[in-house]
Amino acid sequence: MLKKMLGLVLGLVVLAGSACVTPTHASSASRVIMTYIQAGGAAGAKEELIVLYNSSSEPVDLTDWCLVNKSEIAFACLAGDSGDSSTTYMLQPYGYLSIASEAYVQTHGYGRDYYSHVYTVTNQSSGSIVGGADSISFVTGTGDIIANKSWASGASTNKAWVRLKVATDPDTYSAIDEVLDWQVGSIVDPPTSSLMVATSPVIPGESPENPDTPEVPESETPSTPLLLLSEIFPNPAGSDTGGEYIEIYNPSHTETVSLTDFLLRIGIGVRTKDYSFPQQSSIAPQAYAIYSNGDISFGLVNTAGAAQLLYRGVAVGDLVEYATAKDDEAWALIGGIWQYTTIPTPGLANLPTPPTILAPAAIKVATAPKACASNQFRNPETGRCKRIDDSGASIAACKVGQERNPETKRCRSIATATSTPAPCKEGQERNPETNRCRGIVKMSSADYKVQSVQSDADNQPSWYYWAAMAGVVVMVLGYAVWEWREELHIGWTRLRNLVRK
Repeated sequence: MLKKMLGLVLGLVVLAGSACVTPTHASSASRVIMTYIQAGGAAGAKEELIVLYNSSSEPVDLTDWCLVNKSEIAFACLAGDSGDSSTTYMLQPYGYLSIASEAYVQTHGYGRDYYSHVYTVTNQSSGSIVGGADSISFVTGTGDIIANKSWASGASTNKAWVRLKVATDPDTYSAIDEVLDWQVGSIVDPPTSSLMVATSPVIPGESPENPDTPEVPESETPSTPLLLLSEIFPNPAGSDTGGEYIEIYNPSHTETVSLTDFLLRIGIGVRTKDYSFPQQSSIAPQAYAIYSNGDISFGLVNTAGAAQLLYRGVAVGDLVEYATAKDDEAWALIGGIWQYTTIPTPGLANLPTPPTILAPAAIKVATAPKACASNQFRNPETGRCKRIDDSGASIAACKVGQERNPETKRCRSIATATSTPAPCKEGQERNPETNRCRGIVKMSSADYKVQSVQSDADNQPSWYYWAAMAGVVVMVLGYAVWEWREELHIGWTRLRNLVRK
């Protein structure tokens, strides 16, 4: 407990010292903080939203900064390069940055232009961040962690992690401790973005145009050839070497596409690698091309992976993601939908898994029962043959001391009512229910007298007992108030802000 108190005092000293630093020496990048984290919502686990805030009075260059999860996967990046041009992302002073998943945009609307950045989740089932236990870091292009938030247990359903706001105009957030700064709050709409995006910025002292570069009319600008990934085979049975393949389809009806300027990107997030195609590779119109990991030295992960085509550094077609690939099943584009199929078709049109046809159940044909014998008849209840009683046959008389049972027609002994049972032995008695002899049970005796029962009034504690208990309670409460005085102050500030609203 003493270590916690010393840590709190040192933290306050550091905060007080940082408040005295002039703006020319303070790092504005270090004041970019996360204020809101939503890991899932009513639409499912893929509904994600992260809000960041520039708490300084200076703009911050966020170019090439990324959000990274606990698995060290950069799932959302403000990439700087876009083809042959350069894009710069500047977060304005006291401005907000909203980064949302595509599932969030589809559920909440506003349009993609409303958000600072929209990303595709890295896992189609659990999203990019896990609500149960995860961590998020905002990392610069050089790998420095600017902001971080981690949690061991998730927020409640339709709830989000919200940083405590302590002042407005400008907005000021709590920065005492990672646990104390955050609370579980309701899901809210994202704030208006203050991110400024500039493409091909003009460098002072230089002309924005290059007169030596001839202007190409828009009608003569070459178009990007369209190729589609149509099938991925990541998990062949046995050895993967030479068995894994990727199929590419040329949808053009007239144009043969050369793969000279194309690259194949394999992997997810920051763990990607680009591969070149063999020289002189091309795909004829309406044709398929197959490239195995024997032709190109790529590796497809069985658990979760992705593939993407690039043309001169620009993505062509959709990013194709897959997960949990089974043996000899292909991830194929069939009818515009990616799905697993048990029929790999390299170089041919893809086919779905055939439906399972159950064999018809055997039909039992009712047959007529076998006829009963001449001295039998069929019992209508059991359907079995039963012997016919011969009423004319004579029945042998019972022996002396027996009688015939009217139900079973069998002889049984006649109970003698006048018979007297033998007397019980000494120390026994006759049980009236079974008419048998049993031992006489004697009650045990004690060598002492029965004590009187003490009343509840004698067990009541004395007044000094209650006085001592009250003293202990007062001491514990007093110590708790002193030990947690900072936390109580923060709670009082929060309550006061809520009342003022």
